[in-house]
Formats: sequence, structure tokens, C-alpha cells
Amino acid sequence: MADQDTKIIRYTERLYKYRLVDPVQVQTNIFGIDGKLDPWLEIRADGMLFIAARYLWDGPSNPAIDSVAFMRPSLVHDALCDLMDARILDEKIHWGPAVDLIVKHLKEDQEVYVNTLSTWLRPFARAVATARRQWVSLGLRTWGKIKPDYDGTTEGEIYSAPV
Repeated sequence: MADQDTKIIRYTERLYKYRLVDPVQVQTNIFGIDGKLDPWLEIRADGMLFIAARYLWDGPSNPAIDSVAFMRPSLVHDALCDLMDARILDEKIHWGPAVDLIVKHLKEDQEVYVNTLSTWLRPFARAVATARRQWVSLGLRTWGKIKPDYDGTTEGEIYSAPV
């Protein structure tokens, strides 16, 4: 513990894999809420979500793997979760729609990939993609809201270092 005369900085340790290069706007299925989490996120009553360039997110969570098809869904889902953590969105009301949106985006983005494959591989790839979406949906609906170490005030343990 630092004594009273020592200046310290306070920080939390949080690892992010990805940083958004260009701003993104996405139509969501969440309407009637206007809110901002400056400077990174804004949601409008018409359901439009704005994500600023340089926004950080950790990509898809296990058991999902980091793949092109999971990037947009994980970005939008993490942004919505940040809005829930900031109490701009109500987790009890908006968790289900956020999961529905990740599944919708995942289906769209998987289809882009599937269409690049040989015709004979597409039925198999679509079956795998469907199973992955169902697994993601089940996982998020069952365990996704569990945040045992989150108390709403910090992102984790607070560390100090002398200045």
C-alpha cells in the first residue's frame, strides 16, 4: 500500500484482441432507447448502433473460435454488452434481443463464407454453420449473463503503481 505522499495511478488489467479501425453503424433489433457511452458507443431510438473507430473488443468467446464469420457478431454483441454494463440498456430486457442479433449476424456472415466453397461442400458447410449458431445461441442464453466477478463498478482487480 502506498503512503499518502506517494502519487499513484490506478488501472485495471483487461486484455483485448481487436481494435476497430473504421467506425461502424449497425441496425439492431433494440428500439426506443437513446444513449451514449462516450466516446465509443451510441444507440438511437430507431435501433441504430454506432461504434466508433478504435473501439476495443475481445472477439468471440469460447467455444466460438476467432474467424471472419464471428468478427461482426462479436463486435456488435460486445458493444451491446458494454451498453448493458453501463445501464444504458436493461440486461433483463435486452439480453435476448442481443443474442438474437448475434445469431442473425452470424448466419449472414457464415453464408458469405459458405458461398466461397465448392458446390459439393456447401451442404456440409451449411450444416456445420447451423450447428455452430445453435451452439452459440444455447451458450449465450444459458451461461452468457454469468459475470461472477463483476460488481458494476470495476473491470476487475484494481492495481496501483507509483508515478
